[in-house]
This record gives sequence, C-alpha cells and structure tokens, in this order.
Amino acid sequence: SGALVNIYLKFGKVKEGRVLFEEMPYRDLVLWNLMLKAYLEMGFKEEAVDLSSAFHRSGLHPNDITLRLLARITGDDSEEGRSKSFANGNVASDIRSNNQRLT
Repeated sequence: SGALVNIYLKFGKVKEGRVLFEEMPYRDLVLWNLMLKAYLEMGFKEEAVDLSSAFHRSGLHPNDITLRLLARITGDDSEEGRSKSFANGNVASDIRSNNQRLT
C-alpha cells in the first residue's frame, strides 16, 4: 500500500495519495516524508502545514529528512530552525511568525 502511495505521488496525484495514506492503519516515517515532500514540491503549503501538525501528533520521531522538510515548511532551514520547528510541534505558528517578520 505504501508503494501505491508513492506511485500516486510520483505522478502528481497528491490527493489520491493522501486518501490512501489516511486509510493506512500504520504510516511509517518514509510515508510521512513522501507526503510532506510531495505537498512541498506541488506547492500545497497549507496541506503541508496540516500534515506536519498531524505528524507531530503521530508520536513518530523525525529523522534528518523529516526535519529538513519541516524546516522548508517554516522557511527556516538552519539546524536550529529544524530542531525548533519539531520541538515546538507547531509548524503553523512558526510559519505565521516568519510571515509577520517579512511584512
């Protein structure tokens, strides 16, 4: 089933991939990373933010890939930013904070 999610994502079928992802009883770290990356690459930042919040609630521990993806969502790709984004568990808050600094 994870392979099918990956195929959907590779062909740009992110919505279909997300449906399968949500139906899976167990989602490993690779699947979370695939979904986060697909949302970022397709420009679905709002969905990436929502998914990152769900990831934090999942109880899984991020690897370096996950931290880099979360940092891309918040716009802070420094090592400190990657750690902070996950530790805070609130990527949406980090994004709002970064956006306010830009305006």
